[in-house]
Amino acid sequence: MTAVRTRRRIAVAALAVVAVALTACTPVKTGSAAIVGDDTLRENDLSSLATEITELAADKEVELPDPSQLNQRIIAVWVDEQLTTALADELEVSATQANVDDLLAQFSDEQLTQIAVGSGIAPSALQDAARAAVLRQAISQSVAPDAKTQDEQLAALSKAYLDTAARLGVSVNPRYATWNTRTAQVEARTDGLSQLAEPVATPETTLPSGG
Repeated sequence: MTAVRTRRRIAVAALAVVAVALTACTPVKTGSAAIVGDDTLRENDLSSLATEITELAADKEVELPDPSQLNQRIIAVWVDEQLTTALADELEVSATQANVDDLLAQFSDEQLTQIAVGSGIAPSALQDAARAAVLRQAISQSVAPDAKTQDEQLAALSKAYLDTAARLGVSVNPRYATWNTRTAQVEARTDGLSQLAEPVATPETTLPSGG
């Protein structure tokens, strides 16, 4: 019995060390789900967005991801939008409302529902997601005007996002997901610790270009 208790103490201590290390690597403010620069996605905002998507899925009878996946995707969308907006401002590229409307018009209501539920885009955030998609196209052309292949263009785009993320600083609450500094992506937790904290961006975290 003593040996069992000892092993349990060791396991608890190890878990505590990991939890402290995760907190140190991913500093987040109390009540925040993610932070990019000076902008914060609060946990109650995350909950509201998740509720919107859940209600949409129920109304349209669309299968909903499990809560942890849904929260991760919502955060991924939000982080991507912050980085895209910052990078667009830096490069002085923009998206008009007409650009946004044209993109959304390429999809049926059923397709937009599937995109919203599958990608973690709440109905109230659809316009912002579409704007980010338009901006991303303009950014891609701006950072790689002489690219001869799609791979070259994607490499330049990836570097631009990585540089912007490093400059602004990105942190994600480990309760919901993790931030990969090598890929500039919000990813699902794989160590199982998020299950202990009880949750809530990664297929494509943004609206498809429609092209």
